[in-house]
Amino acid sequence: MLLGAAQYLARHRNFDGTVYLIFQPAEERGGGAREMMRDGLFEKFPMEAVFGMHNWPGLPAGSFGVCAGPMMAAANGFKLTVKGKGGHAAAPQDCADPVPALCAIGQSLQTILTRSKRPLDAAVLSITQVQAGGTVINVIPNTAWLGGSVRAYSTDVVDLIERRMKEIAGNIAAAHGCEADVFFERRYPALVNTTAR
Repeated sequence: MLLGAAQYLARHRNFDGTVYLIFQPAEERGGGAREMMRDGLFEKFPMEAVFGMHNWPGLPAGSFGVCAGPMMAAANGFKLTVKGKGGHAAAPQDCADPVPALCAIGQSLQTILTRSKRPLDAAVLSITQVQAGGTVINVIPNTAWLGGSVRAYSTDVVDLIERRMKEIAGNIAAAHGCEADVFFERRYPALVNTTAR
């Protein structure tokens, strides 16, 4: 897409000023624009405005989807680990089973979206991974974890979700005689387009 734009601009040159073409590296793996800015991109190449594109396979060829304001939500990841005490499945009274605690936490996390945030504040909390135990069926594991993705347009909403995740996980784990640890990773901020001038 960028090379096609470069070719078009080089052929037609129907603009005033200087156009810099920026290819954002490692967009999906934690690099991208943030790292380019840390490397001094805007000091080396001062710019008045930046126009970015993202591939969107669902749009018809030759069309663009654009709007003023929020367009793409912030992307964040999490891993929530419940630590208990394992043992034999025939003697659960001697264990602090992290599995039912993890299940209860997973169900309760959805209440953050329906009971903790304002209905008008868009957000998604998706559990995409769950892991507990090994290869045998008669052992209660010491730990269990789940992971996933949180997306929202507002930093305040992301802050709220992270805080409530930690509160819910800690309290439910404690009720089961376990402990919970929540690792929350802020990956990319929301894309908020500037209103046209």
